[in-house]
Order: sequence, then structure tokens, then C-alpha cells
Amino acid sequence: MLIEAINIEHRFGSRAVLSGFSHAFSTGSTAIVGPSGSGKTTLLCILGGLLRPSSGELRVDGHAVSSKWSDRVAWVPQSPVASMRRTALENIVQGGLNRPSSRRVAIEDAASIAADLALNDVMRRPARLLSGGELQRVAIGRALNTRLPVICADEPTGQLDARTTRQVLDCMFTALRNHDRLVLIATHDEEVWKRCDSVIEMSSQ
Repeated sequence: MLIEAINIEHRFGSRAVLSGFSHAFSTGSTAIVGPSGSGKTTLLCILGGLLRPSSGELRVDGHAVSSKWSDRVAWVPQSPVASMRRTALENIVQGGLNRPSSRRVAIEDAASIAADLALNDVMRRPARLLSGGELQRVAIGRALNTRLPVICADEPTGQLDARTTRQVLDCMFTALRNHDRLVLIATHDEEVWKRCDSVIEMSSQ
């Protein structure tokens, strides 16, 4: 998987958030870092197909992206979203239900992913009883279970304290090593970008 951003520009009104950005992203983890207002989240949304750039081109494996590109991207938000009535395992299973495979396969995959994310002890616990760090790991697990080729994470540790951040990152990067994906992470957290395969540094316009 190769995503190429070619001379990407984006404006909000008269303000240029991105100007002439070009980069190639390949399989592995890439951190997008920079100060507030530098365009990290904007770039992530463009790469993930949620936002059309004002100008420039986005290509995937040599082809211009279609309007359905976002259907091939899984997202991990800063504040984890879960069905609070479902268990941790059921929430992770939800990520796999849109795949062609059976529900049984989605459940088996979810259990394996939960183990990678050190969620075995809380798999049967309702999401409403989980800690913030556990909920974030559930969100990561749900994204992994989609089997989509790209995962975009927007400040995935932004709501966590330092100790919980380390626990989540230990589990997340263990799981990512076991599932070959292109992972793009917008972050200001040094603990995150130091663990990524590559780092893109944004600057304020």
C-alpha cells in the first residue's frame, strides 16, 4: 500500500492550512506531528478521504483516489466511541461485521486482537465499566478488525494520562506488528511519535 500526496494545498477561507505538501506514505506507522494549527488533523482527514483538498492530488498505489476511498480507511478518534451496552469483545467484533467473512470469523479475529491489546481480562465486561485506556484499546481493536488497509488515528492518546498512554501504546504497537497495515497518526505526543516507523513534521503556515 502506497499513498502519495502530491502538491496538496488546503484553505479554510483565506487561511492556508496546507501549502504544497508532497509525501509518499507506505506500509508501517507514520506520525504526523507539529504545533496546534499546523494542519495535522487536516492532512490526516485528506489522506483518509474525509476531506477533499483545495488543490493537489492524492494517489493510492499509482491511481487517483475515488470518492469511495474513505470506505477503505478505519479511524481511531481521540475520544473513543463505543456502544456502552456491548461488551469490549462485542465492540471489537463490530469492526469485522462488514467484511465478507462470517460473523464467526469476525468473533475469532476479535478475540485474537483483544489478546494482542491485553484486553482478555475485560473482554466480557460492558464498555460502560471500562477505563479510558481500556476504551481506547477497544477502539484500536475495532479498527484492526475491519481488516481495512489503512488506519488513521487522530491524537489517540490525547485524553490519557502518562501511565495509561504507555500501556495503550505498548498494546497498540504490539497489535500493529501482528497486522500489516498503513497507520497514520496525528499527534503532539512524543511518546507516540518515537515509536513510529517514520515522522512527518508540520509547521504553522
